[in-house]
Amino acid sequence: MYICKCGKKFEKQNSLNAHFSHCLIHRNGKIPINRFKGRENWNKGLKKETDERVQKYSKSLKDSLNSGKVIPSFFGKHHSNKTKEKLSLIQSTSHKGGYCKWIPYQKEDKIIYLQGSWEFKYAQYLDSLNLKWIKPGHGDLKYSFFWMDDSGIKRIYTPDFYIIDYDQYIEIKGYWRENDRIKMKKVLEQNKISLQILEKKDLKNLNLL
Repeated sequence: MYICKCGKKFEKQNSLNAHFSHCLIHRNGKIPINRFKGRENWNKGLKKETDERVQKYSKSLKDSLNSGKVIPSFFGKHHSNKTKEKLSLIQSTSHKGGYCKWIPYQKEDKIIYLQGSWEFKYAQYLDSLNLKWIKPGHGDLKYSFFWMDDSGIKRIYTPDFYIIDYDQYIEIKGYWRENDRIKMKKVLEQNKISLQILEKKDLKNLNLL
């Protein structure tokens, strides 16, 4: 057993040596200098199609994976239902899902972020009608709904808009991914919610597209 002056214990000498480099007590209070701060990775912006070094590394890694020489740390493992529920909650509350880019929108005296141009145009439409609305999410579970999938995992769904004046939730749906329709059906079956799903044709009817 190897013990540092700070009291931390290590089973190997190498571990203790590595600890010395950033232990303030061992360094007499001197803050260690980060030699890599401000430096960019050598391969930043490079692709295997245009750089021989990246191509060589990519091939070497692929061969190692295929041969079993290198085994991914999560290979053969699965998230527990509890972890899946936690990840679902994090994704919803941070409102980072989907494939569209987030667009800043000036709503009264603050900036909110809308997912894609369709949501942006719909927000403008609601404001043109002087309707009171909010963009759910961002950690506010008041406007989110729990639902159970076929595996018994509790998930969370957050609509795109909530129109306060009509107590109406809105989902802007440009693309139906696999199982999306099943998800929406279960959300509606398991929750008392007034939800309107607007697709491309509906937005066209509103002259928004």
